[in-house]
Amino acid sequence: MATKTTHDKLRDILKEYGNPEFGDLIIDDICQLFNFPTTIDAENDDEIKNIKLPIYWSTNDFEAKAESNFNDLKEDNPEEVANLENWEQLYDKTQFTHQLERMISSHDATIGITWLTVEEYLGNCEIR
Repeated sequence: MATKTTHDKLRDILKEYGNPEFGDLIIDDICQLFNFPTTIDAENDDEIKNIKLPIYWSTNDFEAKAESNFNDLKEDNPEEVANLENWEQLYDKTQFTHQLERMISSHDATIGITWLTVEEYLGNCEIR
């Protein structure tokens, strides 16, 4: 049985019996008691290192970046956004889907898509 699966089953048992603590610390304490690999050991296990998960970008990421940019402007240059209530007055949200599609279809595959890429395409949505 895989180490992570054993950790998950142990966590399920603790929850089933109403134990309020079922995080990695108690799992590791129990594992050490029985000389079984801990969650830290499992993180270094090849079985876990080889898991590959895709990264998905969405218009929610454009919204999050727009809000972050707006908050940064409020903090760094409050006079620049003094007459604006929120990020939706700074960016045209109706353009997010189009810019997301452009970003995905034309990004540099050797670099991938990063928050800087999102920032670049978000710039095309600025109202002013």
